[in-house]
Amino acid sequence: MKKEEFERLKYRNQYLLTPSSIECPFLHNRFNVGGEYVLYTHKDLIVNSVEQEDVTLILLGDLFDYISPKKNNEEILNDLIDYEFDSFLEVIGRYTGRYVIIYLNGDKLNLVHDPIASRKIYYCNSQGDVGMASQPHLLAKVLGFRKTNKPELLNYYSSQEFVRLSNANIGDITLYDEIRQLMPNHFLEVNGMKAFRYWPKTKIERRSIKEVTIECAKMIEGYMESISNRYEVMIPVTAGKDSRILLAASKRFKKKVYYYVNKSGDLTDNNADISVPRRLLADLNLDFNIQVPSSEVDDEFKKIYFYNNEYASTEFLPIIYNYYGKFRNKVNLPGNMAAGGLEFYKSKRIKNTGRRLAQLNHVDHYLFANNYYDNWIAERQYLFQTLKFEMIDLFYWEERLANWGTQFQAEKDIAQEEINLFNSRNLIALFLSVNPKYIAIPFFKLQIGIIKLLWPEVLKIPINPGFRTSLQKILKPIGLLDAYYRLKHR
Repeated sequence: MKKEEFERLKYRNQYLLTPSSIECPFLHNRFNVGGEYVLYTHKDLIVNSVEQEDVTLILLGDLFDYISPKKNNEEILNDLIDYEFDSFLEVIGRYTGRYVIIYLNGDKLNLVHDPIASRKIYYCNSQGDVGMASQPHLLAKVLGFRKTNKPELLNYYSSQEFVRLSNANIGDITLYDEIRQLMPNHFLEVNGMKAFRYWPKTKIERRSIKEVTIECAKMIEGYMESISNRYEVMIPVTAGKDSRILLAASKRFKKKVYYYVNKSGDLTDNNADISVPRRLLADLNLDFNIQVPSSEVDDEFKKIYFYNNEYASTEFLPIIYNYYGKFRNKVNLPGNMAAGGLEFYKSKRIKNTGRRLAQLNHVDHYLFANNYYDNWIAERQYLFQTLKFEMIDLFYWEERLANWGTQFQAEKDIAQEEINLFNSRNLIALFLSVNPKYIAIPFFKLQIGIIKLLWPEVLKIPINPGFRTSLQKILKPIGLLDAYYRLKHR
C-alpha cells in the first residue's frame, strides 16, 4: 500500500467540530462555523452547505427525497433552510440517508443526525471541554482523554458480550467518561452541550394497512430511485423479508444494481440465505454474486483499521477489506427496519425493568447496564404511558439499532459508504402506525403487501422458506406462538 493511500485511510469519512483550531489527525477540509467553531471533515466525506441571512445548514453525508428523487443534497438543503429549527426537525423526517446536519442560526448551534444514528455524533460532556466527532476514539485523541478506569466498564469492553453486540456501546455510554453518544430522536444543543428529545411529540395514530402499504411502497421506491440517481448501487439479497423489499424496490433499476451475498463463517451453499436468492434471481434473469472474503488481509490495511479504532471488530475485518478492494466506488444498501422490535424480541409483554432489557441484550450481569436501562425506562415514561409508544419498539430503535445495528457501518467507513434505505423517520412511523400483528412474524402482511405493489414476481419463492416458518404459520392463528414467546420472556 502506497504512503498516500495509507494516509488517506486514517479516520476516513470522519469529522471533528471544535471551538478552536487543533492539529487534525487526518487529511481534511476545514470550515469556519459561525466564527466560533472549526469543522474538520475528511477529504472523502461528502459535505454540502447553504446560507441564507443568519441561517447556515451544513450537511455531512447524504439526504434522499422520495418525492423529488432527482434533487441533490444542495437542492434539498435549499428546501430546508427557510424552516425554524423546530419545524426543520419535523420536516427532515421525510428524507432518508446517512447524515449529520449542523444547524446554525445566529449564535445558536445545533446538531442532529439520521433517525437511527448511523452517522454518529459523539460529544464531550466534561465541564470546560467542548468537542464533537464521528468517533469517540477520535474525539478522545484530540482532547487528550484517557479510557475510563471503571473496572466493570473495562470488563465489558474486553468481554464476549461486547463481541456478540458487534463491538458496540451500551446506550450513550462510551469507553471515555467524558464522552457520550447522541441517541436517535435527539438533537445536540452545542451552547450548553446538552441533548434534547424532539420526537415523538404526539401519539402515532392507527391507520389502515391498505393505506399504509401504498404509502410505504411509494416512499421506498422513491428512495431507491433517488439513491440510484447518484450512485452505483449494490444490494445484499438473502432469504429474509427486508432484502426482498429492497430487491422489489429496485425493479426499474435492476440492470444497474449489483446483487450479492457475503459468504463467510459457516455459511454453506445449502443455506437458505444463499440457495433462495440464487434460485430467485435466476428466475428473474439477474446475476447473483457470491462474495467469499479472503482471510488474508493486507497488513497495512489491518494496521490502519485498528489505528482508527483499536476496538474495531476482528470478525468484520475480512469483509470490510473485501469491500475496500472491490467495491469502494459503490454504495451498499442493506436493510434493517427500526420498527422491528416486536419481530426481534417476539413479544411486547416484557417486564418493565432495566434488568429485563439488559437480559435481552445479554448484559444483565453488568450493573452499569442494568442501571442505564432503569434510567432509560424512567426517562421515557411519558412516551409509554401518555403517547402509548410500545417500549420494545423504542428499545429496539434507540438502543439496539443505534449501537449494534450501526456499528458495522461506522467501522466500514474506511472502505465504502453504506446507506440503510429504511432510515427515514416518516417511513418508520408508518410501519408503527398499523396494528402490530401486520408487521410481526410469521406473516409480515405489511411487508408482503409492499412487495406485491413493487414487484410481485420476487415472491415466487417464499420468504424464509423452511420448517420453522411453516410451523410458526400453523401456531400463530391458534395463539400458541404468542403463548410460547410470552413464556420464554417471563
